[in-house]
Amino acid sequence: MTFDDTPKRGRKGEQESSDYLPICDGCNKLIDMNKISLPLNNETLQIADTTLAETLAWIEDQHHKPGFKRLLTLNPEILMAGHKNPDTARLIASADLTVPDGTGIVACLRFCYGKKIARVTGSDLAPVLISSQKYRIYLLGSTPEVIEKAASFACLRQAKEAKRLSQRVSPFESRTDPTTGANGIQRAEPFEPTQDYASAAKLLKHSPICGYHHGFWTESEWPLISAAIAAANPDIVLVGMGFPQQDYILQKLKKTLPRGIGIGVGGVIDILAGVQKRAPKWTQQLHIEWLYRALKQPARLSRLRWIGGFAKYTLHVWWKIRHV
Repeated sequence: MTFDDTPKRGRKGEQESSDYLPICDGCNKLIDMNKISLPLNNETLQIADTTLAETLAWIEDQHHKPGFKRLLTLNPEILMAGHKNPDTARLIASADLTVPDGTGIVACLRFCYGKKIARVTGSDLAPVLISSQKYRIYLLGSTPEVIEKAASFACLRQAKEAKRLSQRVSPFESRTDPTTGANGIQRAEPFEPTQDYASAAKLLKHSPICGYHHGFWTESEWPLISAAIAAANPDIVLVGMGFPQQDYILQKLKKTLPRGIGIGVGGVIDILAGVQKRAPKWTQQLHIEWLYRALKQPARLSRLRWIGGFAKYTLHVWWKIRHV
């Protein structure tokens, strides 16, 4: 499903980005942002040493330029998938920008290189991008019912932030950057949908969501779906189908979309729809968000088999850095 209306911009003469896009040192030099290397099978993975604010600035700078680009939010499970499979490693390394999502990735880089870097998660990126009212966003993934709820609640979030802006209250709250100790990262406030999504569907005409489609289709249906995405003319495509499926889909879209940013967001669409809730802040502060989710969803416990392999991988990288 697609919608023709472009998200509303600020009034003429107003600086549209200042209310939503945080100001940060070095945001105008994002092409030269520092990157940290990790070996991955026969590839070399470049992980950006960046912050949420700088990543948002990169998206703002790149979304209108020629060429569809893929942003990868890396966690240990994805890294281990690439460690085991050369084709998956090539898929991971081919991302245009890779940022550390998982706590394990941050810990690995700190242990190996002695460098503290900030997490940039899909759970943080998606709500901020939707709330900004600056982009045409296409949602892809989950079930038909959930994706419709996510699109509708995204419209409610946009309306909520528009009201906040009219009252001249910032939709962001500062968070200390663990790298510099300065308030450089901005985070959107948690969004808890409280209204019936059916009533919100009427507002989709003015939503930042330019279209959406569920994640269940046959291979023969893909040409029609990709054509519909292209017709929606999105600035950003959020795909929530789990790795590696979502990233293979984004690679396919590179052939059909002339510009824009694609981000694999995993289960974030379920969070946007209100079907799932993000882990509490205290689990994020203790760096056990992944454990909380596993305990809340026992089916995830089988996916924690990467822990032992990831620990060995980290020690191997640490040893190579110091002895090779």
